[in-house]
Amino acid sequence: MNYNTAKQDSIEMVLRQMGAEIHSIHGMLCHVSFKVGDLDISYVYNINRWNKFYLQRLHPYPIGSGTFESEDEALMHIKNDMDILLNAFNSSKFTRFTALAHTAYHTTHDLEALFMNHNVSEESLARLDQLLTQLKDEIGSIQQQSPVIK
Repeated sequence: MNYNTAKQDSIEMVLRQMGAEIHSIHGMLCHVSFKVGDLDISYVYNINRWNKFYLQRLHPYPIGSGTFESEDEALMHIKNDMDILLNAFNSSKFTRFTALAHTAYHTTHDLEALFMNHNVSEESLARLDQLLTQLKDEIGSIQQQSPVIK
């Protein structure tokens, strides 16, 4: 028996015991890597039970890419994403930007851990809401003031 199949069966059994409804599609989560010059780009995708492609970029920083209706849409997104990343990679600010993106990613996880593990006061929630709104507004303001890359 294939080790991966056995592991999948084991996980599915426990999830069913927990009350999950499992829709197993015979296939794997696919990891895709590109090395373009000095830039490493990687994605994972799977095809869900509705026959749609769920895609996430992992590297140079993790971000959900979305769900695509067809293989062609997913491939076009990857090609466009890679073109944009390659262009951005030539910027002297690329390393600093990817560090900011990683910080934002980890901040999302920290925020979730805070809410899942602590009884956060209403005042603290209000402060976090205000800070995140200010950050979002600042990003919008910088976007308006900065020239578009062509």
